Amino acid sequence: PTSNTSPASRRTTSPSPPATLLDYGTILLKIKEYDEAIVILRRYVSESGNTYSAQMRAGEEFNQHGLLEEAEPYLREAFTNAIQNNRKSLFENLFDIYSKSNQNKKLARLINDYIDATPSVSEARATILSKAESYGQRDIMLEQLEQLARSTDGTKRYSLGILYWQLDQPDKARRVWDEWLDTAST
Repeated sequence: PTSNTSPASRRTTSPSPPATLLDYGTILLKIKEYDEAIVILRRYVSESGNTYSAQMRAGEEFNQHGLLEEAEPYLREAFTNAIQNNRKSLFENLFDIYSKSNQNKKLARLINDYIDATPSVSEARATILSKAESYGQRDIMLEQLEQLARSTDGTKRYSLGILYWQLDQPDKARRVWDEWLDTAST
């Protein structure tokens, strides 16, 4: 006898270990069976107890396959609950999603949350600067460099001058370079 139910709905009725669901969902993504993959990976997260690890894995899989709307809530929740070692990777994934989808308010909130959650503010700002540079987001780059220049050694001041120069602001570039020279010679 044939059934009118989809393979995904038939498969969701029998018990499977969560790791098997993750593997199967990943395979479905690779063969572009996105609707089925979404069902299976949602089930994986649910049967894993909505753990941080399951949210991160499902979010990363969705993100890698361009399913940004599916990836974002899982990655955001994982970011909120992350241990420090994994927060940077989650931040970078979310930065990519928000940048690609022009979600500037969410991106600004993410940046603030990342700075607040990272023990080394300078390290957080350097990560943000790197991601902003990869997307050509000069406003974000400028803000991060200005903050770094206030709190770190002179190398960031020099880089800030370069950015001002590239933004056709030679007076600001010159002022920052003069400050850099003053601090470098003392």
